[in-house]
Amino acid sequence: MPTASTGLCRCDPAALPAIRRWVADQLRSALGALTDADSTLIDDARLVVSELATNGMRAGCTRVSVSLDVTAAEVVVEVAEDAPGRPQPIECGPSSDHGRGLSLVEALSRTWGVREIASGKAVWAVLSRVGPPAAVGAARA
Repeated sequence: MPTASTGLCRCDPAALPAIRRWVADQLRSALGALTDADSTLIDDARLVVSELATNGMRAGCTRVSVSLDVTAAEVVVEVAEDAPGRPQPIECGPSSDHGRGLSLVEALSRTWGVREIASGKAVWAVLSRVGPPAAVGAARA
């Protein structure tokens, strides 16, 4: 069942709805007949990808690509972009209008991280297909 797909998008907040649709369409295709857990997984993956892409857009990326790798046990999402810097979780107050994205990624994924690539960085997250996230923010080899 392993399936992989990649989509390239413009680095513009107006592209976020299309990115979320692409993620959902790719996962529906890869997963086949959907269970309630699969539907939740799709929603979680859409949110994680949206948060990671938004971080790159806020940091000034000029291009972004989204990759999905689906296996029987997990879905790995990756957002590659060329914005400077590395995303870091921040503490934000209840009235802050931003700063919660990586906290959501941590809560929804088993693990997540950042790796350097030739064109910038790739931020990835692993979502379990069964059960709750096992660990938060652990490093991926």
